[in-house]
Amino acid sequence: MGIEYDKPRLAGIISDAITNHFLEMIPKSPNAEEVRKILEEAIEVVVRTTAVLHDDFESRPAELLREGRKHSKANADRYLKLIMSPGSKAWGGPG
Repeated sequence: MGIEYDKPRLAGIISDAITNHFLEMIPKSPNAEEVRKILEEAIEVVVRTTAVLHDDFESRPAELLREGRKHSKANADRYLKLIMSPGSKAWGGPG
């Protein structure tokens, strides 16, 4: 790579775009199982796409993917609770 750039910022932008894409897939009246599947897939895609931003990805891709999955494991549960909580978009609220 020939230029310097803010990798954490870029990772955040990528993560937000992927997450938003998958959140649009949540049905109007979702159940927890549907939402969990969508969230888990979104998180996996985020982990895979942002892992390549690590300087040492080419020398240890499996390890970086494992670390990314480990660090993001709790996200699905946290997001599921947020999305399925009363008053969220999942319940037909504004937005």
